[in-house]
Amino acid sequence: MMILTSIVLLASSCSKDSSVAPADTVPPAHVRNLIATKPTFDTVTLTWTAPGDDGTTGTAAEYDIRYSKEPLTDAVWPSASKVADAPRPRPAGSADTCIATGLEASTVYYFALKTADEAGNWSEKSNIASAATTAVPDDTPPAAVSDLAASDSTTVSITLSWTAPGDDGSTGTAAQYDIRFSTSPLGDATWAFAMQAAGEPAPKAAGAAESFVVPGLAPGTRYYFALKTADEGSTWSALSNVVSATTKSP
Repeated sequence: MMILTSIVLLASSCSKDSSVAPADTVPPAHVRNLIATKPTFDTVTLTWTAPGDDGTTGTAAEYDIRYSKEPLTDAVWPSASKVADAPRPRPAGSADTCIATGLEASTVYYFALKTADEAGNWSEKSNIASAATTAVPDDTPPAAVSDLAASDSTTVSITLSWTAPGDDGSTGTAAQYDIRFSTSPLGDATWAFAMQAAGEPAPKAAGAAESFVVPGLAPGTRYYFALKTADEGSTWSALSNVVSATTKSP
């Protein structure tokens, strides 16, 4: 009876041991095709192929995506910034993407990632991708010219003068002028139908005195003039004050 009991216990012990799953020691494969694209002034979009849970199969558990202003070597990795809200990995072979936010404008950034499985095995660091964020968009238009004046008329020309308004409001140097004229009063509603002057000058620095001779006019005719100013981002000012003058009769 004692021998039979020992055999039963041994069989039970062997059965229990054989049901224990082996520990997961295989980490995800490391990503080799990380790409940094579509930079804005404060974001960069990252894309790569999901590596899997065990090597290149299955679905991994998490990503650790980091960035730095210097190349992400192994020495730099521990101090690099983590991308917030990194996505959960998709099944192996799927396209994964993430947008790194809160970046500084006009700055080169380096990105890399590591992947972990549910057992806490981490992959090697991915290839390093880089991208430069763009400049902050300039959405401040030049100030509208308010002192446009017309003088020194001839039979075929009239001289305009005004103070340069600047690039952003009344500071800096704007990029271009659009000077127009018409034989009927000018306003926002009629601006698009007015004639554009040829050979407009390049803007000077804000506060500088500007002048321009509008040529090719008809003798003895009353003309109305106005202008708009644009910055380098093609943001246009409001319409200037409207002035009028009459060319001399022959």
